[in-house]
Amino acid sequence: MKKCVSAALTVLGSIGLAWFILPILIYRVFNVGTVFGIMVFTLVFLYGRYFDKVNDFIESLRKEKKGKILLPVVSLIIIFGIVLCSFETYLIAAYAANNPTGETTVIILGCKANGNSPSLTLLKRLEAAKDYLELNPHTKCIVTGGQGHDEIITEAECMYNWLTDNGIEPSRIYKEDKSTSTRENLEFAKDIIERENLCKNITIVTNEFHQYRAGRIAHNLGFECTAISGRSPVILLPTYVFREYISIAYEWIR
Repeated sequence: MKKCVSAALTVLGSIGLAWFILPILIYRVFNVGTVFGIMVFTLVFLYGRYFDKVNDFIESLRKEKKGKILLPVVSLIIIFGIVLCSFETYLIAAYAANNPTGETTVIILGCKANGNSPSLTLLKRLEAAKDYLELNPHTKCIVTGGQGHDEIITEAECMYNWLTDNGIEPSRIYKEDKSTSTRENLEFAKDIIERENLCKNITIVTNEFHQYRAGRIAHNLGFECTAISGRSPVILLPTYVFREYISIAYEWIR
């Protein structure tokens, strides 16, 4: 039985590590979620690889006074972490599934532009937005995002160009090109909605892993919002989801 558990943990750790390392090698995606994921699955791999030694060490700690305090604390932290991440995963999935059913204003959240072209993550948002806008020809759209230090145009301009090149009428698109964060995307888009008298019920277009945090910010700004999600490549999803775990916790504290 011990050998089966050891083998399962080793395999799980190896798969998890590969899932977080491959995005670095293939897409050059590296963020706090990558670091967090690599740390977690390295520990899982090492536990599986040295299963007996780790368990012997734990048993020796149980006999010491400091171990009787430390082990329950560590166990509670691990359990709390698993429960928290599971709850955040549920929230992410629930918000991503909250699709629009009536009149709305579409807000596409900013994301990195590579030169004059959208990054892969931004492209998925734009493709999802285009599909919805084609099916709803009277819906207005706000593209958001300023110009980062490593970008040659604003993210809003990149999105505007892509949408108009792909058949969306320019008159349906409003540009918000000053923001530098998700919160500013939505704050500045709110100013446009009020100035242009657009529908105050909004639909946020972002990637599925980002919908809960964006929706929470929108609710705090007084919006009623739904979601259209750009589907992330499977190989990138764990990295971004783990990053969201940290970002959501920070947003709750904030």
